Amino acid sequence: MSKEKYFSTDFVHEMMIKHNKSSDIIVHGIEQFEIDNSASILVTLTSESSDAFIGHFGIRVSYSINGNTVTKKMVMKVKPHGTAISDMLNGLSSICSKEVHVEYEKVKNITGFYDTHDKEIFIYENASSNMFPQIYGSYINEQENVYILLMEYFEDAVLLNSVMDTDAWDVSKIQIGVDAMLAWHKINTGNTTWYTSNYNDYRTEEQIQKLQATWQVLLNNATEKFPELYSDTFTQKLTIGIKQMQVLWTELEEVPKSVVHNDFNPRNAYFKIKENADPSICVYDWELATIHFPMYDLVEFLSFTASSLSDDELLYFIRYFQAEIASSIELYEEDSIFNACLLCSVYDFGLHRIGMYMMAHSVSPYPFIPHVLKNYERLLNYVTQH
Repeated sequence: MSKEKYFSTDFVHEMMIKHNKSSDIIVHGIEQFEIDNSASILVTLTSESSDAFIGHFGIRVSYSINGNTVTKKMVMKVKPHGTAISDMLNGLSSICSKEVHVEYEKVKNITGFYDTHDKEIFIYENASSNMFPQIYGSYINEQENVYILLMEYFEDAVLLNSVMDTDAWDVSKIQIGVDAMLAWHKINTGNTTWYTSNYNDYRTEEQIQKLQATWQVLLNNATEKFPELYSDTFTQKLTIGIKQMQVLWTELEEVPKSVVHNDFNPRNAYFKIKENADPSICVYDWELATIHFPMYDLVEFLSFTASSLSDDELLYFIRYFQAEIASSIELYEEDSIFNACLLCSVYDFGLHRIGMYMMAHSVSPYPFIPHVLKNYERLLNYVTQH
């Protein structure tokens, strides 16, 4: 498909009418405008190693819907195929070290990125949440490997791309995020068939066994290149986690799990502030969604946002989350069950997601890594003591 077609009125109309079949939509005009792609790590890294037309593109769309004419800024998100992302990350591993590359290459298609091209579209089309951004349309052409979302432009957003603004994420903002997260997980914990009927890229005992060697080399890479961030005690706890993950997952196999965002942090969230309404959080970029314990999202969110929280406030959110999720899943009322699931989630986030962040960080530094690791270590210390 030519680049010109992406920004034609006919093509945008095709996406919009497919998404909203009950409405009479006529697209009158398209005008492009520049937007910043740098906040999207996957798009930025993949575009550097791919000739495909991918990225986020701003378009101002003038259209009529049921006779009413409006003009709205939108973002056309042209997604790379998951195999391109998997190959890009595999290439990144080769820059780190031969040891990392040898192990990562074995598991590159089960690290969570293989289905990113269509998963976000699937999530928006098959679920609903007040956290979702406004979606205006989508387009999939598997023959040409074209996967597109047409979504709202985050105009007048509060705390957009605020991963470094740690003071702004105070107790009140974190509470809003946790409540929105809980609303999602109360619906989806134990109710994941709609997802698993289409994707099988989630943790199993077999998958964890295959990933253990990779987790170890990722941890070695992080500790060798960033000893100032990985103390001996911190590293020892994570090393123990590699051995414990498979045991924990086997023991907790029957505990209800949820569809987790799996990237729930300030890089993918902002606040909507409307007159005469309480602030609400918008969480986007669902392409990494998977099946896990619902508290996995909490672990990631607090790792990114808890810098301003005292230890008591940090523990409040953990116990608040338990009390609320237990109102839907009684099994989580048991401290032993909740704490074991929390421990499993903390290990997984630290070994897998942070391990991959550190792989990229060793090639091109991410300024948010130090404060994320400090918050994460606080969580790790707590769960390994309970």
